[in-house]
Amino acid sequence: MNTLLYNISILLLSFQVSLSDSQFDPDVEQAFPDLQFDLTEELSHLTDTEETVDSLVSTSSELRGSDIREAYKAGRLALVLAEQLNYREGKSGAHITLGNIYSNFGDYEVALEHYLIATEIEEDLDNREAIASLLNNKGLIFIEQQDYEKAFENLMKALDIRRELGQEDDLYLAKNNLGVVHRRQGNYNQALEYFRAAEYESMELAGDTLVHMIATLNIGNTLRNKKNLTDSEPYIRKAAQYFEEIGHINFQSASNLVLGQLMRDRGDYDSALNYAHQSLELGLRDQLRERIKDAYELLADLYHLLEDFESAYQYLQAYNDMYDELLQIQRSNLIYEMQIRFDIERMNQELEFMEQEAALREARISQERWWRNFLMLGIAGLVVISLLLYYLNRQKKKSNRLLKQRRYQIEEQNDQLVKLNQEKDELMSFVAHDLRNPLSVIQSASDLMKHGGEVDPNEVKEYSEMIQVSTSRMMRMLNNILDIQNSDLEVANEEMHPVAVDKSVKQSIQHFQQTALTKNIDLKPDLPGCSVNVLANKDKLIRVLDNLLSNAIKFSPDGSEVSLSCEQKDDHVRISVIDNGPGLSEEDQNRLFQKFTPLSNSPTGREKSTGLGLYIVKQLTESMGGTVSCESEPGKGAVFTVELVRAGRPVLETPAQKPSEADNP
Repeated sequence: MNTLLYNISILLLSFQVSLSDSQFDPDVEQAFPDLQFDLTEELSHLTDTEETVDSLVSTSSELRGSDIREAYKAGRLALVLAEQLNYREGKSGAHITLGNIYSNFGDYEVALEHYLIATEIEEDLDNREAIASLLNNKGLIFIEQQDYEKAFENLMKALDIRRELGQEDDLYLAKNNLGVVHRRQGNYNQALEYFRAAEYESMELAGDTLVHMIATLNIGNTLRNKKNLTDSEPYIRKAAQYFEEIGHINFQSASNLVLGQLMRDRGDYDSALNYAHQSLELGLRDQLRERIKDAYELLADLYHLLEDFESAYQYLQAYNDMYDELLQIQRSNLIYEMQIRFDIERMNQELEFMEQEAALREARISQERWWRNFLMLGIAGLVVISLLLYYLNRQKKKSNRLLKQRRYQIEEQNDQLVKLNQEKDELMSFVAHDLRNPLSVIQSASDLMKHGGEVDPNEVKEYSEMIQVSTSRMMRMLNNILDIQNSDLEVANEEMHPVAVDKSVKQSIQHFQQTALTKNIDLKPDLPGCSVNVLANKDKLIRVLDNLLSNAIKFSPDGSEVSLSCEQKDDHVRISVIDNGPGLSEEDQNRLFQKFTPLSNSPTGREKSTGLGLYIVKQLTESMGGTVSCESEPGKGAVFTVELVRAGRPVLETPAQKPSEADNP
């Protein structure tokens, strides 16, 4: 029993050490290789004392504004050394400074984890002054996460504790941060009251120049928010000059960003660009993700105002990439936290199982001792009973194995049935969607022949040709469907060959000419611009054009026009379908090209929409080595562009990609 408890204690100790060593370690170092360093080598040069830990924590805090890399290194060394010494005050200080650094990086979930660990230590030490500072730091994190309710709650708790402790000189910190909450929510007058109070108290009562200048910057930015551009500029420039003098990179980047926004608001775009680039450069230097993201957004806006749309698009793309990276960091942190909780729960279960096993072993030993007393009385009978129990136990295990195997087979069969049923449902959806367009053409032609009165023989021939083309297309679709190996649109071994774009455009327009006439929509193809061949599959290309034209007609108002144009760019050809419909909201654009996802706008003629058309366009285009994209603004129509390789140019072979329902343009 003692050996078992010893093993349990060793297992727990190993788990705690591994968790401590890895919990906040590799993510930042992998993302920024210049932050990597040999932890063991650096520790070998340090003295293992609590004074060394305190010195490292102080160094990390001082360098955070000017050299965040060295600050991170000092904080990591302080945390590891404090863990080795079991120095709780040092561990708390290291977690606080690392939390501040991760906050600068934009890794707010990791920063909160550091603050929570430090809070537990300080609560155990009953250090209410440190608890107030941690509440303030957590409030700032919640401000950046736009959770203003939690931010206000934490900042007010910090304010109450400082009042209880009589720290009147420190109240300006909480007031400045409360002003930030109000400014973010658009309560500019209340924000100015808090900022002005913080500005006055930080200098007159505490002599804190840094907080004074932070409040000064906030006053200028709030006045800018209120469109009071003349009064805001002196405050912003005063703060920016101070941050440049002390070399505080984070606030330098922030003040340059605000100056850029101010210059933009005043129409001085050249100055605005200069400040925006300075803010971006400082943010990139210390990997301040939030500053980098905001600078990209401002640069995209400025180049758009200057009608340099190519640069605007590049910076907008960079902004979106950084925004996605921040979201990915938050998601990764949440997944990592869930994994840690799962590991802890699994460890608890294993420990509980080991305790139960130990109890069972003790009971078994006791039982064996009891039976040993009776062994001399009837060894023959016990042998018979033992053999019988052995036989029954083997039979039971054999039955259990058979039952387990059978259950596994049944579960596999059920999973296969569910998968087959899903494949059947999706296949039926694709069949219904792809056959709707040629059937609608056949129906329109037959209605004209039936109800059109005396029909000219030439018109009969034209309608017959339309019906023949549509039925041929339906047969090709059905043949393709028979080759589908799964529920996606990967058609087996279809050859790519040069296809004339203008002929495909003419054929697709012919199919939708009557549909457009019913809504008085004018189809305007730019056929001379389409006199080019692309490397594609003809049937797939026509299906792509059919779906885009059908979509454009469906969402265009009566009496409008739908145009189709082509453009050659390097080794590719861009085919664009432009409509004058209601346009797409940002939410709709994020959901484009997903399976079974109708958009928020309704078809203007009450046509049916299954949410499959654009998904089919994306899969067919990508299967031909091309791309599809959309540009749209609410109320200004939409432009869908398909880009394919021009025939006669080399094509880079790429492995087939399985379409993802979460794939957005």
